[in-house]
Amino acid sequence: MNTAALKQLEITQQLSLLSEQQLEQINQYLKTIFTPTYQNSKSLKGIWKNKGFEQLDEITELKQIRQELNQSILQKMI
Repeated sequence: MNTAALKQLEITQQLSLLSEQQLEQINQYLKTIFTPTYQNSKSLKGIWKNKGFEQLDEITELKQIRQELNQSILQKMI
């Protein structure tokens, strides 16, 4: 038997000795442990809206950069 299984067995035995009120307190504690903390986090959707990125034309800029690179390479070969 591995150590995790032994610990679970020990905890189960100890839980059987507790009163109903103590079991309720443990249950509430366990609920706080297992609730995800990211539920209240804000969404980052739209964080870059109205920052000027909408006006970028990536395809045109890439074509222009490629043409400039081609011209500089051709000038170096001459």
